[in-house]
Amino acid sequence: MSLWRSVLTNSLFSTQSKCLLQGMRCASYFSVARERIGKSTTELKKEQQVIAPTLVEVPNCRRDVRINPKKMLAVANLVSRMPIDEAIVQCQFSPKGAAVVVKEVLEEAQKMAVEQYGVEDKSHLFVDQSHVGRGQHLRRIKFHGRGRFGRMKRYYCHYFCVLKEGVPPGKDIKRDKGRHLPELERKLRYPKTIKNSLAWW
Repeated sequence: MSLWRSVLTNSLFSTQSKCLLQGMRCASYFSVARERIGKSTTELKKEQQVIAPTLVEVPNCRRDVRINPKKMLAVANLVSRMPIDEAIVQCQFSPKGAAVVVKEVLEEAQKMAVEQYGVEDKSHLFVDQSHVGRGQHLRRIKFHGRGRFGRMKRYYCHYFCVLKEGVPPGKDIKRDKGRHLPELERKLRYPKTIKNSLAWW
């Protein structure tokens, strides 16, 4: 028993000393695949201390806008993940009243990016975040004829946006339903179940 104990302690001490020399945490961190393949690119970057360039983010908002949040949300989702120039053009030709507010906020953010954040090319920006917050919903009296009255609400909301420097990633359109799919993909996903039919799909 004593012989086996001495052999085990010597082997553990040797592995622990090797791990300490190699800068590893413990003996279980060692793997054969790691020795064959080598270090990953992230580990090499950490060793070389390669710092990734930080992208400029420009936040802007407008509070207490007298528009229903549902109506504002339609325009906010329209300009999300779009290039800044295209988003401004879409708001300019949109028939919705909320598009006027969104266009003003985006133009303010674009101006802030050049003046305060030092962005050289103002068209090299995209709308990274675009969302709406709920404001106050005030209850007011709505007067009717013959001395009667009802109750109405005045809706307020807040609009927030964040511009980021770089190329936009594009919109994530969920194509779950068949009407949003291309023709070939729709035929493959939803094949006809009529047996012995002459259709090729």
